[in-house]
Amino acid sequence: MSVVELVPPYVQTELLVPEQASDPNAMPLADFIAETMTLFEKGDAEVVVDACKPLRFAAENGNLPEVMEMLNAQH
Repeated sequence: MSVVELVPPYVQTELLVPEQASDPNAMPLADFIAETMTLFEKGDAEVVVDACKPLRFAAENGNLPEVMEMLNAQH
């Protein structure tokens, strides 16, 4: 058995609220599925779509405070 970690972005769905499905800040669901499947087929243990990479790798890139500040400013 193997486990694949999927790092999801903010996606246009109605899972949280109906307005999210049309939020221009969210990744279109079809794009998320297409990119995820392409990455999944590579066989990596972690699937990170491009939209998630700035947050996923912020600590390693040394810019976590800036990324967190940007995210917090949106709310």
